[in-house]
Amino acid sequence: KRKKFGIVSIFFEIAGIAPAKFFVEYLSTVANGVAAAFIVIATNSLFSAVMGYSDGKGSSSSVLEAIFFLVAVTLLSELFSGISAYYGEVYYYLSTQHIEKTVNAKTSRLSCIDYEKSGVLNLINSAYSGAVNAIDLVNIVMDIITLNIPYFIIYGVYLFFLWPPLLLIFPLIIIPTLVGQLFKVKFSIFEEQKNAPLRRKRDAYMEYIGDRDYVKETRILGIIPYFLNEIKHTCVQIRNISLAEKTKSWYVDLVVDCLNMAGYGGVVFLLIYGVYIGKIPIATFAAVFSTCGMLIDMEKGVFGNQLSELVDKYGSVKQFINFMNRPEQTNSGGEVSQIHEVRVDGNSFCYPSLNQDQVPVIQDINITLKTGESLAIVGNNGSGKTTLTKLLLGLYTPSTGTIFYNGIAHNEMNPISIWNRSTAVFQNFIKYRLTLQDNIALSETMDIGKVEDAISKAQLEYPNAQLFPDGMETMLSKEFGGTDLSGGQWQKVAIARGIYHTGNLVVLDEPTSAIDPVNEYNLYQCFANMVKERIGILVTHRLGLAKLCTKVALMKEGKIIAFGTHEELLQSCSEYCELWETQIERYEDIDSH
Repeated sequence: KRKKFGIVSIFFEIAGIAPAKFFVEYLSTVANGVAAAFIVIATNSLFSAVMGYSDGKGSSSSVLEAIFFLVAVTLLSELFSGISAYYGEVYYYLSTQHIEKTVNAKTSRLSCIDYEKSGVLNLINSAYSGAVNAIDLVNIVMDIITLNIPYFIIYGVYLFFLWPPLLLIFPLIIIPTLVGQLFKVKFSIFEEQKNAPLRRKRDAYMEYIGDRDYVKETRILGIIPYFLNEIKHTCVQIRNISLAEKTKSWYVDLVVDCLNMAGYGGVVFLLIYGVYIGKIPIATFAAVFSTCGMLIDMEKGVFGNQLSELVDKYGSVKQFINFMNRPEQTNSGGEVSQIHEVRVDGNSFCYPSLNQDQVPVIQDINITLKTGESLAIVGNNGSGKTTLTKLLLGLYTPSTGTIFYNGIAHNEMNPISIWNRSTAVFQNFIKYRLTLQDNIALSETMDIGKVEDAISKAQLEYPNAQLFPDGMETMLSKEFGGTDLSGGQWQKVAIARGIYHTGNLVVLDEPTSAIDPVNEYNLYQCFANMVKERIGILVTHRLGLAKLCTKVALMKEGKIIAFGTHEELLQSCSEYCELWETQIERYEDIDSH
């Protein structure tokens, strides 16, 4: 059962990364807090001893003892502070590594359809910054608990024995600051919710200007000024939102500072009154007054600066918690060792971004495919071809209807079981910044013989000293000191990747747009041979390639308007016949080869 994330669970999550180091860090912090409190007490003692000696009521030995006491506790404070700082740095690195890994793992468990929702993308953006801020939040709270609270307790006990009413120093300073920070919490949350989507937009514009994949086109089109203007406009929006919320916080801080000044005046009045009624000797008054500023600075540091930082980070930490508690892809249910049959029964599908009154992308689809059969899905752009393949691969869940794998309904199956028995090469494939062999195998345990076979079947020009100077170890990225490939060569790498990872359900979604017609036809012949003992799905605009499949589905506006063999559709479907006539001359040249 997935655990529920919250503020408390974050503490246990971070503390559990390396418990021994965590314990040593904050045990040292406690010792540092105690030593710091005794520095104030030692300072008061020294001040009292010096005043007593000057009045002839004390001895030089008492002054020396006070000096020794002050030096000793100061050295101890520095020692424990150093130990705490060292383990703090080490632990911050470990916890950052762990918490970012936790966010990455969470993103991998989200449903694929979540990535079609702008709200989820904004949440992911906030979660990464919120994850790091969660570590800072834990550190701040632990510092307050282990450093500041021991300091206040010890100093409070000291004041109590001097004169109990002196304890009023604490509420006079703490309460205004604490109430002010509570008001500022909602400003922080609102700012983070508004700025997250704007940051995503700004980062995208910056990528269009500076990223290697975009820089050539943006420069040749002369549109860099456009994106610079968009970046400026977005940054102004972010600034205005932040400024509006910060302004509210500044007004709160102004009121708090005024109340703190009044509280400080109350402390001075309390000390004078204590002297007046004879409860506090003049020497004690001077000693307490001399260190009262240090105490007030400590209180303001905790309940002002640290608590303010805590409040500023809380907004993004809250988004991190919301993200970690988001529903995940259900990975339970039936398992299949092989996929022998896929049956689509009355499927319709709507993307989450569409309004309810809009027509579904997929409507009332009914298909049955068995081992040895292959289906070519053809149709104009926007007809729903790619969306249908994502449904068949279990990446999306149909809005209505059911998909059966070997007779098991999709909602009763573990989707990972479907993915492990499938392979797909999409038109928008990924160019991984990895070596040639890693780009194909994408596994810590690779079969080099299988990699070479996939390269051969994909008709990749290998070996080729110019394209692959380091052979299989050639890094396919100039950014990492390697080489780059043409669009067609990259498509062949993606096809080789699909061949290497071949499952029982094979999907090719127009992955050959940059490959010349002859090589393309040969690759699809390879596809036809590969799926003889599998279920194959080919998405293409080129009807000449549809002849390689046992069945053809013509899609229009999310519906299958014709289904059968290539020859059957030429005789029975006028729209298919019209599409064929527009392309036939092109494919006559291909067939001649």
